[in-house]
Amino acid sequence: MDNPTYAERDQILRAMTLLGLSDGFTEKDLDAAYHAKVTKYHPDRATSDDDLARRTRVVTRLNAARDLLRHHVGFRREVVPDVERLGERLVAFAIVTAVVLQILQVFFLGIP
Repeated sequence: MDNPTYAERDQILRAMTLLGLSDGFTEKDLDAAYHAKVTKYHPDRATSDDDLARRTRVVTRLNAARDLLRHHVGFRREVVPDVERLGERLVAFAIVTAVVLQILQVFFLGIP
């Protein structure tokens, strides 16, 4: 956002306040503040249904604040392939392929 409107500036200031950030914050500051708040208010730490609902609302607001500030400041995350998930997908693909080959062998060749 090169020239934010008054409403956008207000949203930015609210997001900064929610995360406890001040002017001139860095991406590292944003990540640290976000992580600290999400850890504190994570819904998995809820002790009741009301607490779960409150924590879910807070984390939703934290996510929105982080996203708004990332966009405002223009932080860019480098896209790095998730090797672990890629490995899981390859294993799943191999299993499915093996099952399909067995079915085709039984159906076309009569080989169990």
